[in-house]
Amino acid sequence: GEVLGCGAHVAALRRTGLGPYREADMVTMERIEAAAREGNEALDALLLGVDSALGHWPQVRLTADSAFYLGQGQAVLVPNAPTGGPVRIYDPNGRFLGIGEILDDGRVAPRRMI
Repeated sequence: GEVLGCGAHVAALRRTGLGPYREADMVTMERIEAAAREGNEALDALLLGVDSALGHWPQVRLTADSAFYLGQGQAVLVPNAPTGGPVRIYDPNGRFLGIGEILDDGRVAPRRMI
């Protein structure tokens, strides 16, 4: 308001979403408290995977051998991988390993591993 020269104030502010997360998917404090009374499994069921924020990135599923070498910091060749950009990396069982980047030669290089 000051920049526009008209003054302004905020009476209430409510977040309705952020990135891939929308208000309809949010969990209320009451639901969290109820889950806490039920135990850790109920609380765990409310959690999203660490990769949930990256759903718009393509995913790459590695073989066991490729997952081993990538875990050692080496770039690996993955058939049918995207041609460029960041990717979500998964092991053969579908477990999220981290994020990588497609190199100019087509190999997948680790960038931030879990």
